[in-house]
Amino acid sequence: MKIITKKVEINNTCGWERELILNRRRASRLFVLKYLMYIGRTQVDMAGIGGVFTEPEFRNKGLARKLIKDTVNFMKEKKFDVSLLFGIKDFYTKFGYATVLCEDCKVEILTRQAEHVKIKNKYKISHFIKRDISDIIRIYNSNYFGKTAAVVRKKKLWKGF
Repeated sequence: MKIITKKVEINNTCGWERELILNRRRASRLFVLKYLMYIGRTQVDMAGIGGVFTEPEFRNKGLARKLIKDTVNFMKEKKFDVSLLFGIKDFYTKFGYATVLCEDCKVEILTRQAEHVKIKNKYKISHFIKRDISDIIRIYNSNYFGKTAAVVRKKKLWKGF
């Protein structure tokens, strides 16, 4: 059994694919993606874990557990300030994670309520063009500055909508 780490780019974000190999076959894999995020007004390096998967014939053998434990150490070696993942509620606590975002939380706004909104300013709506990127990044980052867990957007990683 061995673990292979390869650099990848997924959804405009750099990171690593990590695979646990058993009998020359990929048994389990996950991705670690590198982000900058806010905790309060401070930018911190965050590792986001996603795409945890084990091939059906290798399930219930503790292989994903081994891969995740090794990945936690990998992220410590890379000196990430924090790591987050979206997954099964209360499943990842055995790896030191706590459930902090409610998967069942929803905000619903009825379309009819939007009809009663009074617009104070008139806005010009236009199609996206590449020269708008700097303004879009500036608006996003100024809106989310200081909001914990918001990802910091960078122009060099932007690929459009």
